[in-house]
Amino acid sequence: MSFLDPSTVQVDLIGWCFLAVIGIIVPIAAIRAANRTRDVKSESSRRISQRLRNVFVLVVLAVAALYVAHRDHIDLFDPVLVTTRFVLVSLGILAGTLLLAELLLMAGSPEERKKLWARQIIPRHNAERIVWVISSCVAGATEEIIFRGVFFVLLAAVTGSIAIASLLSAIVFAIAHYRQGFRSMAFILGIALLFQWFVIYSGSLIPAMIVHSLYNIVRGLRASAEPG
Repeated sequence: MSFLDPSTVQVDLIGWCFLAVIGIIVPIAAIRAANRTRDVKSESSRRISQRLRNVFVLVVLAVAALYVAHRDHIDLFDPVLVTTRFVLVSLGILAGTLLLAELLLMAGSPEERKKLWARQIIPRHNAERIVWVISSCVAGATEEIIFRGVFFVLLAAVTGSIAIASLLSAIVFAIAHYRQGFRSMAFILGIALLFQWFVIYSGSLIPAMIVHSLYNIVRGLRASAEPG
């Protein structure tokens, strides 16, 4: 069954537990983590370990999501017909999100930009860049599986509405990035809605996983090239 047709999904105890973990525990954990003051800018090993810890959590949650999808016969990875129009749409989404992210960054003062959490964990030498590229691919894939895939379809099954499920999933995804600040969360909310539309448009998670991973990679490497 395609995850774009959640009408036959029956949310059982395991499904409700997954909804609770992603919809309640993850946002609370993100807010609590943001309230802990930790400077990861000074030590390369700490930046790398922080990145790897985040990726590990995403992998665990993605495995749980895939288990739920397997139990309910939800096919997250339908093949996609690649046409010229589809490629142009994909490139447009990638370019648009990168441009909006750059505009958001430039809207702040130099001091505000330096204090951003995302700016503190950017790679600063080749070893960190390698870790960044690998972890960006893993994060892009797992976040799509968790939020735009299984969490979305379970919410759609519970609410009976794809629109409501899309909005709720995007809100939770934005709160999961609470550490980046409210302005970034508003941007992430919009991006999450755009990527949910992209998933619905393509009928598969695969294109969104690819574009999301490329966005993560380009943003990190672009920021790492800047002085300071």
